[in-house]
Amino acid sequence: MLRPDVQRAAYRVALVAFILIGIYFRSRRYWIDPLGLWVDEATWGVRLFRRSLTQLEFRPIGYMALTKLIVTAYSDERTLRLLSYVAGVASLLITADLAKYLFKSRLVRVLCVAVVAYNPLLIDMAREFKPYSVEFCVHLGLVWLFVRWRANRSRARLGVLLACSVIAFPFAYNVVFLLPGLFALLGYTFLRAKAYRALLVTVCAALAAVAVMVAIYVSALRGTTEDSDGTEQFWGRKYDVFYLPTAQHPNSKAARVTWLAHKYGELAAFPGSHGNRALTANLTVSETTSKLAKIGSHAWLLLHGLGLLALVVYRRQWLVLLLGPLLVSMAFNTVSLWPFGAFRSNVFLLAYLVLIPMFSLDVLLAAQASMTRLAGGLCSAFLLVANLSTGLEPHIRKHFFSTQSEMASLVARMAAVRAQQPEKLRRDPTPVLLDSYSCAPFIFEATYNDTAKRELGSFLENIDVRCPPNVSAMQKLLRDSAGKPFFVVASDQRTMPAFARMLRSKSHVIAHEDIRDTHDLYFVTAR
Repeated sequence: MLRPDVQRAAYRVALVAFILIGIYFRSRRYWIDPLGLWVDEATWGVRLFRRSLTQLEFRPIGYMALTKLIVTAYSDERTLRLLSYVAGVASLLITADLAKYLFKSRLVRVLCVAVVAYNPLLIDMAREFKPYSVEFCVHLGLVWLFVRWRANRSRARLGVLLACSVIAFPFAYNVVFLLPGLFALLGYTFLRAKAYRALLVTVCAALAAVAVMVAIYVSALRGTTEDSDGTEQFWGRKYDVFYLPTAQHPNSKAARVTWLAHKYGELAAFPGSHGNRALTANLTVSETTSKLAKIGSHAWLLLHGLGLLALVVYRRQWLVLLLGPLLVSMAFNTVSLWPFGAFRSNVFLLAYLVLIPMFSLDVLLAAQASMTRLAGGLCSAFLLVANLSTGLEPHIRKHFFSTQSEMASLVARMAAVRAQQPEKLRRDPTPVLLDSYSCAPFIFEATYNDTAKRELGSFLENIDVRCPPNVSAMQKLLRDSAGKPFFVVASDQRTMPAFARMLRSKSHVIAHEDIRDTHDLYFVTAR
């Protein structure tokens, strides 16, 4: 048995190491050679410049407003994603301190930080211009503030908790799933202690939070809920995140409950997912990590159930706080107001899905029976190995809910190809024909990316960007412009072969390059 001071030092070193590893993964291709904006990111980036804040639909208005302020000073991939990155790094620090208050076992505390540090979904979202990383941080942060307040009941910590609860909604609309349980717990605690002044302050804070929600709903969100039936049908058919009855599965309470239970199981296993693309190109390593992810997902599902049992029996004080948001989001789904399941808009639920299973391990490791402690240690070790396997991937590409884009490399190569052409092919602005996957990313790169404009401004001023809707429309453009030079970019893997056949038969291909296994770039003259 190691001496207590050695154990304490090892624990601190492990925590710091995992935090630094988490920061390293989130920084890969963020500061240097940043990942290109993919179509969703670029579309919302363009809208950020072209629309007012109240016309940005379901994007949190506070998140968009602060981002707009940042990119007004300087706009590129890094500044557009800055809030997501900062939230991703902050989540690591919050997790480390939160685990200290929730769990008795140092091994579980370290495991909790390691899970967040290595989770490939959270790594991706920290480098994504979407609010999911911020939402995860907001939910985790409010739980952390509540737990810290509960540790010593100080007025200062209560004030910080209530203030953050009031201003959280503009940055994470889904905080509405947490706040009812949070305010109910505070109100119950003060009522039971007959602390009526604190209860009054809490009620005022709750009313202020509701007022903020109503103001934002009236000014920015009212239109997004007018066609809930259409939204349910679209997202339900595309992603199966709403229950839709079919001929084989007619509408019934039993069928809906079965569907909800299945989706809850998907969410419980969500922390173990490695994404929808292989973590590495090495086939042997990829097969190993895929098997670990599959087994790990089943382990997360099992430990989630045991964690709920541990909360009910041993740690009841945290049950409402951690289970409440899952149940409220489920209730919103039944009235067609929120998607349910392992889906990108539910990244925030990882704040609870990571913590709940940890209680089962914490209870096992604190048991008196040696076999029970051994089981807890083995489960902890397995989860650690399954999660650490994602470290075999350098995280230079994304793996969840996105396509790949390498716009900076694409534009730089286009400028070089154009510069190599004879004067007659550079006399007029060169048309650039883009498919649907490259259109929005290229427009953002060429129009709103200050780094691109600084480095390649003369090239960007001498191109004419067009986005034909399909291969046939592109073919017509070429046919109507015989003898003229064109750049053609294909980024959708599904249509690349069709583009290649069309260009070889309808144009003279001067240059063709594969840009970082992501884009097909052609420089052609139309026949």
